[in-house]
Amino acid sequence: MLCPLYGGKMVKKFYPWILLSPAILAILIFLGYPIVENIRLSFLDYSMYRPDQVEWNNFANYIKLFKDLYFIKVALNTVVWCVAVVGGQFVLGLSLAVLLNRKFRFRGVYQAIVFFALGNCKFFSWINVQMDFCGTCRFVKLFFDKYRSY
Repeated sequence: MLCPLYGGKMVKKFYPWILLSPAILAILIFLGYPIVENIRLSFLDYSMYRPDQVEWNNFANYIKLFKDLYFIKVALNTVVWCVAVVGGQFVLGLSLAVLLNRKFRFRGVYQAIVFFALGNCKFFSWINVQMDFCGTCRFVKLFFDKYRSY
């Protein structure tokens, strides 16, 4: 594949990387920085109630974590939960994809129900975030506040 602007071999070699660079930069900024920052904070005695009194405590947080009686149980529960959820979603998603790929009676109705449920879930979660955190969507907030049960 030749670059549309320049036909040289050097440009041909780096053209895919040039196109990928914005995505790579975004990943480094939005994923890499928080990971590095959280690792740095894990070695500090930091409290949000007293942000001006930050002290370096080496591995004290990790020692406290591994001495906790519930750590092993909680870590094992987390691993089991993640494996079960990812595995379950994979099996259900693959089953639905195979099922919807075949011809059967009322296939369109079934697809409509599945996609309607998926679309509404994302839409109403967006509305919930807008109402609870952003304070926007005033007309929706007024409508839902009238019919909320709490």
